[in-house]
Amino acid sequence: MLTERLTFWHDLMHRNPVEARRLLTKLLRGRLIFEPNDDATGRYSEFSGEGAVSALFEGCISPEVVVTPAGFEPAISTLKGSRPWPG
Repeated sequence: MLTERLTFWHDLMHRNPVEARRLLTKLLRGRLIFEPNDDATGRYSEFSGEGAVSALFEGCISPEVVVTPAGFEPAISTLKGSRPWPG
């Protein structure tokens, strides 16, 4: 499902720049900073900024996928004194 979502976003970036800008604002926090550079391989631009990829995962991960399976108890529950009953 995530691969499909990323493919959709990639295609959208090329087909519809207006919608792509709207979606990018969901990922970015603030502005991107572009700095021109050059080295032995040629000229290029580096960019930096803050963002979050959580918007890419919306609707892709269900709560059932991230819950502890039935019958599994964390190791801490086996330590003496961690149980509500004696023993």
